[in-house]
Amino acid sequence: MSRGCNKISKHITGSRRTERSTTASFTGLTLLVNDIERSVDYYSKIPGTAILVNTPEFAMLRIGKNSRLGLLKSRGRKGFHLEFESKNLDALYTKLSSASSAHAKVSPGPPSERPWGERSFTMTDPDGYLVEFEDGKGSGK
Repeated sequence: MSRGCNKISKHITGSRRTERSTTASFTGLTLLVNDIERSVDYYSKIPGTAILVNTPEFAMLRIGKNSRLGLLKSRGRKGFHLEFESKNLDALYTKLSSASSAHAKVSPGPPSERPWGERSFTMTDPDGYLVEFEDGKGSGK
């Protein structure tokens, strides 16, 4: 593992010997899109894709066995955010909140429930990318 990846791993998990309760696993990403219906139509044509959630504001697709692609109504912005899943979201929030710095900030407030039933919180990385941490319960897994 490169030094940069090791630093990121230590930032997210706290150390190499982290308690299982605060580990996080990469699960996918969410794209900001102009038209949910058009994007669902496009991405659902990939073989092995299943539509897990489909609303006018948000859709979640599973592609293959374990990868998820979220599609979020963009409101004129373009971009994406990374998604990580944790079995103990509250402990992870506490750990990352205490480790927050001027370069990487956890969003204000603890994990909250999304309309599709998933609890999550967000933070921004040093370059301003949005990173979401979720419990995975509302993702249709």
